[in-house]
Amino acid sequence: MQCLRYLPPLIERGVRPTLALHPALISLARTLLPEVSIIPFSEVTATAADAWIPLFSLPHRMRLPTPGDVAEPAAAPPFAPGLAAIRAAAPDLGPRPRIGMVWAGNPGHDNDRWRSADLFDLAPLLMARPNAVWISLQTGDVA
Repeated sequence: MQCLRYLPPLIERGVRPTLALHPALISLARTLLPEVSIIPFSEVTATAADAWIPLFSLPHRMRLPTPGDVAEPAAAPPFAPGLAAIRAAAPDLGPRPRIGMVWAGNPGHDNDRWRSADLFDLAPLLMARPNAVWISLQTGDVA
């Protein structure tokens, strides 16, 4: 999701991307980027595209000196309508920062032990931002 910010500048360069995602992420991505064609991984075929690239390779391929040269979704105008819809559906939590968090990935992933944490391990992070509203985006058994 963090690499979606590279798609609007790519579109500005005349590229018409098709994004393949895990099904659980498709609705959110479509809300943020309604002009991008998005399909589930299961529909990807060898003939589905003229070329493909992992999203994490886009900053290099776009010749960005640093990935930070492209605005975060919260500050990027192309994401404004989608973020407004998401915010409108959320309860008003006042001016406090809202931080969404996922702490565990797919337990079936070969590298999950390096990608996931116990929620308890994140206690120092949670306590370091006591004024924040922490929002669990976690799904599955560990939610």
